[in-house]
Amino acid sequence: MTEVIQNMEHASLESAVSWPQDSVVRQLIRQVANRCRWYVRCRAALYSIIVMLACFLGMVILDGIVQHRLSQIAWLQFACLLAMLMLVSCRWVVPAWKFNLSDFQAARRIEQSHSELGQRLSVLCDLRNSAQRQPPLLSEERRLEFIAVMESQLEAELIKYQIGECFRVRILRRPLLLTCLLLLTLLSLAFGFQSTFALASQRTLSPWTFQHWPRRHELTVIDHREKVSMGADYQIKIGSQSWLFPREVFVDVRWDGDSEFSTLRVNSKSNEHELALPRVQQSFVYRIHGGDYEADQWRDVSIVSPPNVMLSKVIITPPAYTELESYETDAAARVLYGSQLQFQATIDRPLEQATLLFHSEGVEDRILLVQQSLADAIVLRLSKPMTILSSGTLGLELTDEDGVVSRNLVDIDLNVIKDHEPSVNILSPHAETLLTAAGRLPLVMVAMDDLQVTQAWLQYCVAEQWNDDKIQMLEIPIASFAVSERTEYTSLRAFVQQLPDRLRVEMGIDVGRLGEVASGTTLQLRVQVADQLGNSISSDVVPLTVLSLVQFRGKMHQDLQLVAKQLEDLKKLLQLSVIQTRFLEERLVETTDHAIR
Repeated sequence: MTEVIQNMEHASLESAVSWPQDSVVRQLIRQVANRCRWYVRCRAALYSIIVMLACFLGMVILDGIVQHRLSQIAWLQFACLLAMLMLVSCRWVVPAWKFNLSDFQAARRIEQSHSELGQRLSVLCDLRNSAQRQPPLLSEERRLEFIAVMESQLEAELIKYQIGECFRVRILRRPLLLTCLLLLTLLSLAFGFQSTFALASQRTLSPWTFQHWPRRHELTVIDHREKVSMGADYQIKIGSQSWLFPREVFVDVRWDGDSEFSTLRVNSKSNEHELALPRVQQSFVYRIHGGDYEADQWRDVSIVSPPNVMLSKVIITPPAYTELESYETDAAARVLYGSQLQFQATIDRPLEQATLLFHSEGVEDRILLVQQSLADAIVLRLSKPMTILSSGTLGLELTDEDGVVSRNLVDIDLNVIKDHEPSVNILSPHAETLLTAAGRLPLVMVAMDDLQVTQAWLQYCVAEQWNDDKIQMLEIPIASFAVSERTEYTSLRAFVQQLPDRLRVEMGIDVGRLGEVASGTTLQLRVQVADQLGNSISSDVVPLTVLSLVQFRGKMHQDLQLVAKQLEDLKKLLQLSVIQTRFLEERLVETTDHAIR
């Protein structure tokens, strides 16, 4: 800059001086000036082209290395670090090592900082140095006397102003601040991204230790958990930063106390790989690898004790139409479709979150539980009852105050059943039963239902075939004609003991009071029953032919003759069997006598 300013000053002076038109000196000077200007511009253009071409070539080489993923890129950071080290050495280290101030230069710096000294300090240093270089103009005594007087004055002023103590090192203020800022950034990166920072630092300082770089696969652990509950499953989810997975991904697991590790293959999915360690009982460390990714750090997982579930139960309330009371269970239970369920559990410590899990048909429903403090325990329950519409399994997921998740603490199977319609059978009469228009017909029927049979009707019609348009009904009073003792209708019997309701009815029907029943007609009978829900079902139809007295006597006489004939045949068979028995006895005696002889 000084040279440019001087040139400008000289140019202004030359413009002020008038040269003759035919001056050979001026022409020669202008010719040399134009040639120098042309050389300077050419040199600037060449250096600009060199720098631009070098930058372009470097960018092209770097892009080619990245594009083809060549291993030479591993040395790029190391080369840049060495280049920066050389630049720093040439720019600051070597000049600082060679830097040395003479007494005169140090005195000038002090005078620049403290104007009250003037130039006396530098003059004193110059006088002492000049005495060694040049012969003194004054006599030795006068020179020494003059120097001594000046030095005494300066000593008094230096002590007065405390120049040595007030000297401030301003030149180090900015570098110290920048150094502290960079160290703070470095420490934050080191503690915030430990594995990544350690891997990047090692790769930068010693690139020759990495065989695969750049890597095609960049594996990472998704949602790493540092703690696991004892007895719980530990899920390891592995993702890829580049969305490119190797063919096989492995996890090395080393359990606490073991010197060797075991390698497990990870199950693959589309976007992530998962590995489940079932029922973990001790602490362990693990790391992942696969393909050309082999620089993963060991991750620690410590074991913690899960919350203690001291009591768990479900309270099931059947639908209102059943008129049944609620019942409790802590194991597998039969639940009627549409029942209301309330869950309750008691644990020994506070939780961050408690969730009731309901697994049904491959779907997991999650319901948050409400916590309530009670003495030295915590009671968990649903905020409102849940309606059960399908079979499934109840589970419990507890998250403690440290964020550790515990599962599989409760396992209750719920088997949802529908209210089936009842069944009914007529044991008597049957199609061969003899019936007269004025007779009394015995009726025996058995009905069953999973809950309770509430009503029964006798349905009949007088026709050759069952005709729904001619049906007549008589309600059967169950309480009056039930002959067997029925099991009490309770939730315990229906859902816990799983015992059905069995009803047996025996009664007599006065045929004469049934309308349109006469000799020669056919009486069609059946029984219909209904349960609590209103489900009804009818038995098979029993056709009965109504006989007159003459027909009845003839039928009875015919049946008696048939019985007499059967008795006569039976008598003949008995006589024949007696003859056969005697013959066998005689043969047995003869055989015995022959054997004795």
